[in-house]
Amino acid sequence: MFIDKNSVIINNIVMGQYLTRAKFGYYKTWSSDTGYNLANEFTGTFTGLFPKLVLTFKRLNSDEVKALAPIFDSVVQTVSYDDPVKGKYTMQTHTGDWEIEYARMKKGQPFTVSFIANKPRS
Repeated sequence: MFIDKNSVIINNIVMGQYLTRAKFGYYKTWSSDTGYNLANEFTGTFTGLFPKLVLTFKRLNSDEVKALAPIFDSVVQTVSYDDPVKGKYTMQTHTGDWEIEYARMKKGQPFTVSFIANKPRS
């Protein structure tokens, strides 16, 4: 399946017009009982595979920042994207911090925001 930047939809807004890059990661998470035992064998409880989308946004003008800031500022987002294994996939996410840098005070510079799944991929 080909992943298209227009396939990323956050809170019902298609992100393609704002993105220059989309990085899709799948991170294995283990519980606190995980580690190596005295026989030097890896043991533990696997808690799930958590998708993470790292989206790089283009240089945004002030109207675009105003349109997207509520998404970045919200505690939870609804993200839909074309998952290479599951097909169209929708998940609840939280974001990392976001910051935008202005150069020559005209447009913000490109920046990234990470959208991390709140639950493991089913």
